Amino acid sequence: MKLVPTLSVVTAATIGITGWMLLGASSRDDTAVPKTAAVTLRTDELQTARRACTPTALDGLVLQRTAATLAPDAGHAAFHQLAEAHLERALLRSHRRGLVVGTPTWSELPRELADDVDRGLA
Repeated sequence: MKLVPTLSVVTAATIGITGWMLLGASSRDDTAVPKTAAVTLRTDELQTARRACTPTALDGLVLQRTAATLAPDAGHAAFHQLAEAHLERALLRSHRRGLVVGTPTWSELPRELADDVDRGLA
């Protein structure tokens, strides 16, 4: 009859000891903390184009980023910026469409939007 209360006390004690061991100060001593903030790939040009709230504002930026990726010394950041510009333009193409619950935003996805999404995710 005293088995259930004893097991309950042992279980609670085991959970408490495990928590104390996992969350204790000694377990955090070897955790590396980054000294600098994460690098963001957003540029001032992209922010300006986003604030214009028109897809045509991003057209020039997409062309500029495409040319930057064709350079022989293009790094991964150039490709990330191009992908981000394509995805931002895809977002802005549908920005003013609005949403109606239960109905699709597009009856047929526009080719320009599909191209931006495909290129942004490639």
